[in-house]
Amino acid sequence: MAGPRLEVFKFGLYVFMPIGIMTFFGAPYFYEKYVEKDYFEINPIAKNHPEATIEGARRQLLEYREARLRKKYLREQEQNSTSNETSE
Repeated sequence: MAGPRLEVFKFGLYVFMPIGIMTFFGAPYFYEKYVEKDYFEINPIAKNHPEATIEGARRQLLEYREARLRKKYLREQEQNSTSNETSE
């Protein structure tokens, strides 16, 4: 069997290897360099520029409300069509 030096080495490896990996992959520069660039090129963030006037804000709110209701209506139509297909 191996001596105590090997056991100390293995213990150090078991303790410090996960800490080193978490430090390297959890660092902000790693995220900015490898993750953020690729993710946001594939899935761009929709920019919301609020209107400066009250009328513009009301118009924008109405547009958002209409878009939400349209999505809800389409989702309900899709659910109704799938439930009709399964019941037949």
